[in-house]
Amino acid sequence: MAGVIAADGQGMVGVARGVTILPVKVLDCKRFGDSLDFAEGIIYAARAGAQILNVSPEGPTGPALSRQALRIALDEFGALGIAAEG
Repeated sequence: MAGVIAADGQGMVGVARGVTILPVKVLDCKRFGDSLDFAEGIIYAARAGAQILNVSPEGPTGPALSRQALRIALDEFGALGIAAEG
């Protein structure tokens, strides 16, 4: 997703060239993580100044915890969360 957003030349142009991407890893090297890891990643990114959060988990993430983290990101830091579920 980051390439589509921020690509800057080399045969591809993104939709928002020049933006800064802040990758946040919430899974370990075996692709394991839980709802709390996911929620903490959301808050970390918002606290670090991310204005738009692309949160697209591949599996169950504890919807209530994710919604709460996204609400905090918006209310306390002004970050907009974009999510794809399913």
